[in-house]
Amino acid sequence: MDLFINPYIFFLIQESKIILWDYNAHVQYELTDHEFFLLKNYKKDLSKDDLEIIQNFINYGILSYTSYEDIGWKWDELSKIFLSEQEMLFH
Repeated sequence: MDLFINPYIFFLIQESKIILWDYNAHVQYELTDHEFFLLKNYKKDLSKDDLEIIQNFINYGILSYTSYEDIGWKWDELSKIFLSEQEMLFH
C-alpha cells in the first residue's frame, strides 16, 4: 500500500539535531539520523524494526495511507509556512 508524506512539514538541522516541524499541527519532533534516513526513503524495502518506526510516523501524522488534501498553493513553500502561522495567530 502506498504511503504519502505530510506536505506541512519541514526540517531544521541545528547543533547536529534534526528537528521535524509539522507546522499545520503545530508539533515538533527530534529525529535520529536513522529516522531521518527512513523518512527520506520510506518507499524502499524496510526491515521489521524499520516498519515500527514507519508506523510511528503514521501515528504522528507524518506519513499517511491516504493522500493529503491538495490546497492548490501557488507560491513558494516558505510563504505557505508563514501564512499558516499568521492564520493561527488571528483565529
